[in-house]
Amino acid sequence: MTPVITVVGATLLLTVVHKFTDVLKYITNKDWNGFVTTVATWGLGIAAVFTLAATQFANTVQLTDTMSLGVADGWTKILAGIMLASGGSTVYDFKNAFDNTATAVTPPLLNKSVPPYSGPPPAG
Repeated sequence: MTPVITVVGATLLLTVVHKFTDVLKYITNKDWNGFVTTVATWGLGIAAVFTLAATQFANTVQLTDTMSLGVADGWTKILAGIMLASGGSTVYDFKNAFDNTATAVTPPLLNKSVPPYSGPPPAG
């Protein structure tokens, strides 16, 4: 494997770990908007990878030095979709951390009528 593929793969895997940790926090704090948004993003990432894999472009997308998306098995495509979505979501979070003008604000996925959990913090 080339060093570039190794670094990109490791970075994307770290974003998956980061987003999975966010999901655990969302569940613990009953933040259903964050939970649903992240899981929906993963689903869309997986759908995007499977859609691309079904096209004539699939063999031009290299996952490693020796494997293209066109020959990847289902689990590899699922992981690639989750990595793609987590990477994009992490970049979006990073951008929002510096956008103090709220110029790129988007509405929540779930209706605002579902209030966030406001009970006592979890023990621990």
